[in-house]
Amino acid sequence: TIALMGHLKTGKTSVMNYYFGENFPTSTEEATALATYLYSGDNPNSSMLVDKEGSVQVLSEEEVQLFSLETSFNFPFARMFSYIAKESNHPSLSDKTFIDTPGLFSSNVGHSYSTFNVIENCDVIFWFIDCRKSISITERDFIKEHLAEKPVYFIFTFVDARGLTPEKARTAIEVIKRSLQEVGIDAKGFLSFGRQEETKRLFKSEFEPIINGLSNEYKVSDPLLEIIGLLSNLRDLVIQFQQAYTEKKNELESQKE
Repeated sequence: TIALMGHLKTGKTSVMNYYFGENFPTSTEEATALATYLYSGDNPNSSMLVDKEGSVQVLSEEEVQLFSLETSFNFPFARMFSYIAKESNHPSLSDKTFIDTPGLFSSNVGHSYSTFNVIENCDVIFWFIDCRKSISITERDFIKEHLAEKPVYFIFTFVDARGLTPEKARTAIEVIKRSLQEVGIDAKGFLSFGRQEETKRLFKSEFEPIINGLSNEYKVSDPLLEIIGLLSNLRDLVIQFQQAYTEKKNELESQKE
């Protein structure tokens, strides 16, 4: 399970949309209101909305667009709902789940709380940093306090933004890397993402091998196989008990004779 995390408006949803060919709502303002799970399935044309009581409502692609803070900022999404889940037939999801999380440090505490709930159940973090704004002390503290036991990759976004030359972008990234090193944050790797097609293609060429390689690092759990294995072990124990019981019974009967 892989979570996309970071400050609000750092491009998390844009990366999800680009790599998986999705159309989750984005905007120039804060957009993502609920954690959005993307997982393998054969029904990519609808999403499931799960509320706080565990009830599920099926949403069309058009209805998913309504869950954007740009058009409904005052709507209490986080108070009423837990998350959105969507199926995808993208090959990278055959043994993985991706979670696009609401931006941390939102003006709406409920949205950030939705992101906190994701941390315990994810294996890997991709942390997004807008290289035009660097990384704040608050972000560094959060990573050290809550993600110390998780492998964290960093994605620098807006590297080809208007007015940001390649040299300035490289300098900004080096400053951010040093800032992480100063507080002992150990990064698993670094990637860059932007708006230009060339930047996106380079990102994909580096991102894809990383996420495909994660399959070799983490054992995928199949509950059905685990249950079958448990039942098999119980069967073996029962057989062993029956054999031991029969042998003991035969021994006692022979002693009586």
